[in-house]
Amino acid sequence: MKKLLFTVGAAVLLAANLGATTIAGACAADTFANYIENYGQGLGTGCQIDDKVFSEFFSSNSGAYTDVNPLNPDAFHQGFQFSGVFAALGGTNFTASLEYVVETVDAQKLIKDMQLKISGISAVPTGAHVLVNENICADADCNVILATLSVGNGSGSLVLTDIDSWDPVNKIYVFKDITITYDRGYTGPAVNFSEMRQIVSQVEGEVPEPGTYALMGVGLLGLAAIRRRKA
Repeated sequence: MKKLLFTVGAAVLLAANLGATTIAGACAADTFANYIENYGQGLGTGCQIDDKVFSEFFSSNSGAYTDVNPLNPDAFHQGFQFSGVFAALGGTNFTASLEYVVETVDAQKLIKDMQLKISGISAVPTGAHVLVNENICADADCNVILATLSVGNGSGSLVLTDIDSWDPVNKIYVFKDITITYDRGYTGPAVNFSEMRQIVSQVEGEVPEPGTYALMGVGLLGLAAIRRRKA
């Protein structure tokens, strides 16, 4: 009977923690270089804002980024402000990527959408092109794209904010490409922007509360006791 109690108790605890990830230290305002050093790709470490862990940071042009500031306006929205010098100077082109992973600690709090915003730019001259394209994926290879966001003047007019949603999940992979290019013969001013903001939103999932698991465990114990008496 003691063995049965231990087995059922272990099963209840395991079920109650399904979907949880490793608890990391709190995300803090820091340099982008330190985020890469502490929470970069392949390190297996991350930092936490509210119930979300951010990890696997990577950029093909990390020198363009300067600072990272956590954003936590309320219990349902978390993210970052990435600051830097995103600029194409002297008629040259600029490219940079940004990748990271977001995962909820509480399996009941599922991620449902992402908002992308750039600032520090008010207009883009004719002949210049600023694009920030982003895929939100369900896997590390981006075989399943949940949403696509785009800001800049790719559509002709300058768009500073975009938001997209998907069926709620507890883990997403973010892939962002930043490009600033000029048409051949462009003689206008250099184009740049200085900040990107990313905010994810969450909803409550359909995962049972720990108390429900406890009741399930009690029920299993009761069934076991009945079977033992019959035996």
